[in-house]
Amino acid sequence: MIEPEVLALTIIFGWLALTFGYGYIATKKKMKGRATEWFVAGRKLGLLVLWLSLGANIYSSYTFLGLPGLAAREGFSVWAITLYGMISYLIGFWLIPRLWRDAKKRGWLTLADAFRDLYNSKFVAGFVALTGALWSIPYVQLQIQGMGYIIEVSGYGYIEPLTAKLIAFSLLAVFVVIGGLVSVTSINALQGAIMLIAIWFIGIVSPIIAFGGYDKLFSTLMNYSPPA
Repeated sequence: MIEPEVLALTIIFGWLALTFGYGYIATKKKMKGRATEWFVAGRKLGLLVLWLSLGANIYSSYTFLGLPGLAAREGFSVWAITLYGMISYLIGFWLIPRLWRDAKKRGWLTLADAFRDLYNSKFVAGFVALTGALWSIPYVQLQIQGMGYIIEVSGYGYIEPLTAKLIAFSLLAVFVVIGGLVSVTSINALQGAIMLIAIWFIGIVSPIIAFGGYDKLFSTLMNYSPPA
């Protein structure tokens, strides 16, 4: 009989190998050695790929691990964390199309390029680039921490925490360095599609399987009393 930790780690690393292979194939197919391909995927991401990729990007390890625990501990006040996402969508709906058009027209690859062109200042461009890089460090560290916890816990402690985090960092570095945005968006789109299917399955099919129908599900919820 297969040990639980071996089975769990086999599934995790098998899935990582599958996504890595998919990202590699997508990179080889689309990457043509140009900076625009690495930084902005050639400015040719379709609406569906972008939508799925952003969805998978939002539902990160922090979303699944950190935020539920924080909500359980702090309560409704955590709702404020979701507001910045809503506000960013509203601002982005108005701002991003214009930014994309200007970036394509003027050849911008990064926000630093945009600020340098608009303000004709290397200092401003350097400040924007440095700020973006520094503020990316806590976010990247958070995701590596989350990935490390997933590998460690799923393997029932079979892999040491430091080793799990090093594995997570190595995979992240390989994905980004080799394929740039092409690799990242391709893998995210695949993950986003699977997550979307899983969400619909859980929301539509699982109540029928677990409770025998939606009426019985809501009846169970209304009659349930938590233990004292």
